[in-house]
Order: sequence, then C-alpha cells, then structure tokens
Amino acid sequence: FHIYTSDITLHPVNKNEALVRVYHPEIGSSPIEGYKNRREYLLANSKYKPRNNYLISERLYAGWKTPLLSSKKGYFEVLFNPPSKAAEFLLVWANYLKYQRVEPPKNNPHPFAFTNSSGAPETIKNFQRLHRNAIEKIGLICTKELGTTEHGHRHAYGFRLRDAGLSQVEIQKAMHHKSPLSCLVYIKPTLDEVRDELRRLQ
Repeated sequence: FHIYTSDITLHPVNKNEALVRVYHPEIGSSPIEGYKNRREYLLANSKYKPRNNYLISERLYAGWKTPLLSSKKGYFEVLFNPPSKAAEFLLVWANYLKYQRVEPPKNNPHPFAFTNSSGAPETIKNFQRLHRNAIEKIGLICTKELGTTEHGHRHAYGFRLRDAGLSQVEIQKAMHHKSPLSCLVYIKPTLDEVRDELRRLQ
C-alpha cells in the first residue's frame, strides 16, 4: 500500500524481470529530485500524506513494521522465490497497468501503485475483501488457521525459502527482518513434518 508506480521497474541486468523496491513511506528517497524524502514529496504533490501517518481507524491507514532496509535511500528490494517469479511478476504488473489500474483523477493525483475503481489509493479493507472473494472463488475457505488469509502468503514464502535450503540468516535477509529470530515463526516445521522426518530416520 506504500508502493509508488515508480518503485517497480525493469531489472537493470535481467531485462525480462521486475525490480521491486519498497521504500519507507516517510524517510525513503523521493521519486524525483528536489525533495528531501517521500513525506515531503507526497505533501507537496498530492492531498495525501504517508499512509502510516493516518490514524489506524482511518480508511487510508497502512502500517509499517520497520523492516530491515538495505539501502541508505530508505528501501529494501523484493527477493523473488523462485527467481523466475520476477519475470512472471513483470508480466502481471504490465497487465495490471494496461487493463486494471484506474488512473487517479487529475484533480486528485497521487503516486500510489494500487488504486480502487475510482482511482483513489486502494485500502487494506477493500484488498482483504477482494482477496477473500478470490480465495472463495477457487473453492477454499479464507481463514488464518488454513493459511489462506493475505498474510498466509508471507508464511508460504518463508516455508519455501526453508525448503529451498536457505540458512536462517539468509531467510532473515530475504524476509527483511532485523533480528535472525524473527523468521523462526515462518520456518518452524509442522508436527506432520517432524513425524515424517522421524519416520525417515527410523
């Protein structure tokens, strides 16, 4: 919800892949020169403010969990897993821009990548509704216990990193955690996985 359209670009080396940078909504560098940071840029060029500055009760609020930023410009890069997903994402992104994204009204411009049907910045509540509808459309139930809520994708990403053989420190970096302990909740094995491993060792 903090991402600008300018934050998703072609990878400078792998031209058929997307390069996605997630900037701090306030102190991240401005997409154009002449502004100290994103907060200054947004306040000068739109009616909006950084989305973590809204009250949690307000429609446009989007939290920021202080991830590990990998650049002095105040961003981290998304690490696709498997790497081939970077090319797949680029196609999805291009189609989104071409067929789905509604441009902001000329009298109410903003740089946010994801918009609703009116061109306003997409809200978390509406995204959750759309995600739930999509999950149910394919015959699944949308619950935290089944891992089918929107946050379940992050857990799945962590599990796939573990299954790919990455170390705890590598997973920490990929998930942008400041502490190596933070990723443990995403990579701990299930009881069934422990049973299977015990059977294998028998």
